[in-house]
Amino acid sequence: MDDANDLFGSLDSAKKKKQAARQIALFNHKGGVSKTTTAFNLGWMLAEKRQRVLLVDCDPQCNLTGMFLGFTGVEDIEKLYTQDGIRNIRDGLLVSGTTQRFSTPR
Repeated sequence: MDDANDLFGSLDSAKKKKQAARQIALFNHKGGVSKTTTAFNLGWMLAEKRQRVLLVDCDPQCNLTGMFLGFTGVEDIEKLYTQDGIRNIRDGLLVSGTTQRFSTPR
């Protein structure tokens, strides 16, 4: 069994035993070592395996957040503030497996 299956298998068994959530942190002072890409792909694959995933973007550059929102450059971020429409992350999220958006309580 490879490392990825070991990780997913142990997460499956943790869910069955109702253990505390597993935490995976990716950290390195050096830039350009694929921390954001690894976090994005790991989260995606865990979600594909029907694991509940919460990714937290603590980087001031917010590249992980931009990946989720589909930003391709600074212009996309500027549009978020200058155009009508969704103005916060919660309203931009979709309910998993649907096209339905979360609603913000008013």
